[in-house]
Formats: sequence, structure tokens, C-alpha cells
Amino acid sequence: MALAIAKVLGASEDRKDYLAGNGYAVTWCQGHLLEIDAGDAAAGKWTLDNLPIIPEEFGLTPRKDASGSSIRHRLDVIGSLFSRCDSIVCCTDAGREGQLIFDEVYRYLGCVKPVERLWVSSLTPEAIRKGFAELYDNADPRFANLTKAARCRSEADWIVGINGTRALTLSAGSRQTVLTVGRVQTPTLCMICDRFVEHMNFKPVPYWYIEGESAKDGQVFKWRTDGRYFSEDECAEDFRTVSSAGFLTVREVDTERKTERPPLLYDLTSLQKAADSRFGYTADETLDAAQALYEKQLLSYPRTGSRYISEDVFVTIPHLMSTLESDPKLGAYASRLKGTALSRRSVNDTKLTDHHALIITGKPLPADMPEREFQIWMLVATRFVESFSPDNIADITKVTLEANGVKVYAKGRKDVILGWRAINREAPAEEEVSRESIDEEDITMQPLPEMREGEIVAITDTRKVQSETKPKPLYTTATLLSAMQTAGSRVDDRSAAAALRDVGGLGTSATRADILKTLVDRKYVERKSKKFVPTELGFGIYKAVRDRDIANVDMTARWELSLNGIAEGTVDDRLFNERIRNYSRKLTNDLTDAQHAAAIKERLGLFEVLCPRCGTPMRMGDKSAWCPECKLAVWREQFGRRLPDATLKKLITEKQTGIIKGLKGKSGKTFDARLTLDKDYKIKLEFPNKK
Repeated sequence: MALAIAKVLGASEDRKDYLAGNGYAVTWCQGHLLEIDAGDAAAGKWTLDNLPIIPEEFGLTPRKDASGSSIRHRLDVIGSLFSRCDSIVCCTDAGREGQLIFDEVYRYLGCVKPVERLWVSSLTPEAIRKGFAELYDNADPRFANLTKAARCRSEADWIVGINGTRALTLSAGSRQTVLTVGRVQTPTLCMICDRFVEHMNFKPVPYWYIEGESAKDGQVFKWRTDGRYFSEDECAEDFRTVSSAGFLTVREVDTERKTERPPLLYDLTSLQKAADSRFGYTADETLDAAQALYEKQLLSYPRTGSRYISEDVFVTIPHLMSTLESDPKLGAYASRLKGTALSRRSVNDTKLTDHHALIITGKPLPADMPEREFQIWMLVATRFVESFSPDNIADITKVTLEANGVKVYAKGRKDVILGWRAINREAPAEEEVSRESIDEEDITMQPLPEMREGEIVAITDTRKVQSETKPKPLYTTATLLSAMQTAGSRVDDRSAAAALRDVGGLGTSATRADILKTLVDRKYVERKSKKFVPTELGFGIYKAVRDRDIANVDMTARWELSLNGIAEGTVDDRLFNERIRNYSRKLTNDLTDAQHAAAIKERLGLFEVLCPRCGTPMRMGDKSAWCPECKLAVWREQFGRRLPDATLKKLITEKQTGIIKGLKGKSGKTFDARLTLDKDYKIKLEFPNKK
């Protein structure tokens, strides 16, 4: 970003920490360099008496993470330039968080020099030149209101997060495991658990249908009954009728010509969904690869929530398309677009957010590119060609056939003008990537032979198929990202739901990957066969908070409605802050009063197990439960089985487990037995028929 701006301004001299020339110095941040500082308000031992923690005001402090030294250095560089310059131009992202990033640094460094604001969503030379010709006063209320909204969001997340986390942890009696809650994290966990409960409690219902094949003019096609039989006898009767007929009569042919517009360019979330569907990558794996490609200047900025580009970026698309003409996979398609009128579906200045959609940069790929980065680049490049390609025109046909009164149907598809679909025909359509199919999929959209009403076609095969209704599947990365993105549809208040849609749902394109990774890292959920499943710990938290506002997307929707109002100058930020403080007091009281605390302990179960040898609380690790005092360890892996938390705790506290099936001996044979802990804290076996 700094390089693009410096190039336009003529600041071509690289001075390592900034670019200089033509009267300008251009330097940069690293996202948020600062975080809010509550001083001593959160210091000291965690006790119920210290809750709620409600600081009167917040300060600022450099972010504390692995890059702390580089953050301090960045602030020093910016401070030095501030002290030497005559005036400042703020060029951070054109949005709420971008405005906060600059204003916090300006405030922290105590700078009072005049500031102008560059407001652009793309980094083409034309957009930058136009932006510098139309600079705004950074003190304008619309920018101050953006900062107020972003700061309110930051402080609210801190206040609610710290009070909810400490209240839940202390009420559960947990001394070794911190039980975190958060405005986005907790509703996401509850969505996963809700789906898990729904999935586990689902009772399948058997049903039957008839399918078969016919041939006409040498072309075989599939057909099936329209609907289901919930009585096997009825299905069997119709099956005999169809099978004995030997042929089908065409009763109706319905063909609809469909214009399929090219798909929109990727934003980060849609790219993450595609990468999960195609390659099984987690959201953070996709983000890491896209970020690496961005840093190598092979892709545009990845943490974008927009699927559109501006008019000035559209002017550069023919040149970027020409850089793909030598690509082995995409070259032929890119060459065909040369000199043609490109699709403008992804071009809309009014739908831009802080950054435009993900596109290629035209820079040649290195020869030693890591596989994952190449696959992510290829996804973006393929979508790039698709998005600017012509419409696809197809005939969609449904044929109704009959055999002695029993109706069946066949569906088919014929491309009349093969536009953008020619580029990647084997890939699933975007709507299929996050589809939550709850029953059998439709029959293949196959090519069909020409058929007319009244014609007779031979039956070559008939089958009676038994199936059963299926629950909504457990969330994958793709379907969970979709659910977070469309979380506003679950909110009853229309204004609040609209506010949630405006910001892209629960979380943002830039934060959803971190939320999912956090849930996994904290062992609240785990991925099994690409599906998210709550752990015992995560499910316990869900049971403890599912009836609280913090677990409901409605709360985030109401926050966003208020934050939008603050940004627009129609809501007083002081009123919002007071409401957040009052809510935090209520949340803390709800989680810590005696009645609720008892219920939380019951729902969460015993999180600490006392060491049977010395009485110290043991720590539950991935490989064992171990005592930090006397070093006693009880290992999870026992006789070929991994003990879950509940079984491991029962073994330590009661000195025995229930009967465990499928234990494995040295010979490889399996057996059922009870594990016991003897007086020397060694694991022994007790068989069901022995005492």
C-alpha cells in the first residue's frame, strides 16, 4: 500500500523504514499497533469480589504479541516523521478500523499537526491521484464518528470479554482452565453445538423411490420417481408396474432457456469456502496462503469483505488478463477475451468496502511456489477469468414420462452458448460449495436426447432404492463460514438484522478464520473428517451460557445497529458505552449468583481433579492428567484406546472406570475390561467376570 502511494507521489528513495522524495515521506503501520489499556483495573488475583471490572476510561499501549519489538520500532519511526513534517495525510483503510488505526497512533504520539484524509478503496494510480486531489480534513465529524464507533466496539469487546470470561471461569470453580466467552466466539460455538445437538437427536425416517435408465437414439439417460414413498408396499407395487411395462411414454417436455451470469470475484470468505470444498483447507490455512501471496505481490489485499471492484480498477483488467495468456490452464480462455467486452457484473463503486475484491496482480509466478499457495492463487486466477467472461446460456429440460399410470421424470442440461462455465466445468457451482443438503441429491443434470410428447422410450434398467431422511449435516469450514456470514437471517428485529447484514454477518472476512482457529486451539471444538464437533469442554460452556445474551447473535446485531448509528452521527457513543457497562454488570451477576453458579458447575462438570497422591489440582493435558506438585501422571493412551476427559476423571477420582470395550493387548487381540488405579497409582485391568 505504501509502495503504491509512494510511486504516485514520486517518493522513490527507499530509506528502509519509509519511502521519501518529492517533498513526501511515506511510512506504514502493521494493522493495529496499539491496544486499549485498562491500567491496574484487571490486575491482581481473579476473585468474584473484583467483578465486574469496569474501567472509567481506557488508555493506549503498544500491542503485546510476538512482534512487540517491531511494533515499538514502527511507532518510533512514525513518531520521528511526525516530529519532522509540516503536515500529515492519513492513508489508512477507508473504513471504521482503518480510521481507528491512524487516530490511535496520532493520539498516542501526542501529535497536534494538521491532518488530511485520503479516502480511496483501490490503489490504482488513477484512484490515488484523484484521492490526493480531493483530500478531506481528518477532523471532519464523519471521520471522528468512525473512530468513535471503532473505539466503542474495541472497548465493548474488552469489557464484556473480561467480565464474562472471569465470571464463568470462577463460577465453574476452574483454576487450571480459563473458560473464555466473547461477542463473536461464543455465538459461533453455540451455532456449532446447536447443530451437533440437532444432528444427534435427529430420528431418520425410511423412504423409498424408483430409479432407472432408458435409451433413445443410442443415448442412455437416467430417470426417477418424483417424490418419495414412505410405504414400502406402495413403492413395491409401483415398481412392479414400471418394471412390467418395459417402456415409458413421454407425457411432457418442459425446456427453459437460462442465462447464467458469471460469478462475482472472491472476497476472503468466499475464497475460504471454495478452498475448503476443493482442498479441505481450514479458514486460517487459506488466509495464511493468501497473505503470503499478497506479501509476494501476487494477489491483492486478502482480508477483504467486498466482491466488487471500482471503475478505475476495471480499466486495468484487460492488461491483467493478458498476463494469463501463457498460463497452461487459463491461457486459452484469457486469450479469447482479448479485445472483447468484458463482463461488468463485478464492477460497482457503490458496493466497495475498505478494499476491493481479490484479484491477481499480473506478476509472474516463481518457479518454486509452495503447493498450497499455488492452489490458492489458481482459485483466484480462475475466478478472475470466469468473472469477466461472457454469460453462459443453457437449456434446462425436465421430461415427465409414464408407465401404466406411474410417473417418473428426467432432468437434463444443454449448454447453448458456453461462456464462463467452460473455464472450470469440473468444479462445483458456488451455490453448491456451502449447500446443506439434508436429503438425497437431485439426479445428475445430464444431457438428454431429443424427446417429444407421445414418444415411446425403452426401459433398460429399473431399481427400487431405499434411503432415509437425513439431518442437516455438521458444519464444515465452508458451511460454518456461510452460517456466520448470513447470521442476520436468525435475528427477528429487522433493523438489527439489516445492520448485521451490512457488516457481513457474525465476525468479518478478516476475523472469522481467527475465531474458528481460537475455538480449535482452546479445545472447545475439533475438526473430525472436515466437520466441526464440540469437545466435552466446549459443550459444557455451551450448556452453561446458551440461555444468555452473550450466546445469541441478536446481541451482536444490536451492537452493530448502534455502532452504525455512532458512525453516522445519529447515536451518542456515551449512551452506547453506558449500555455496555450495564450489560456487563448484568452478565456478571447472572453468571456468579449462587443459583446460577451451581447450575454452571453442574452443566460444566468437574473441571479440576485433585491429585490422589497429594491433593493438588491436576492439569488436564492432551496426553495426560498430571500433577504440578508431585508430578504424578495418568496417561490418556491405555491399551490402544484414548481416554476422553470424563473417563480419565472417573479413573482418578473413583479409582476405576466403567467397562471399556475394544481394549487391545500386546498380541493385537481386543477385549473388554475395566481400568483401575491401585494403591501405587498404577493402571490395572479388571475383567467383567472376575473380582
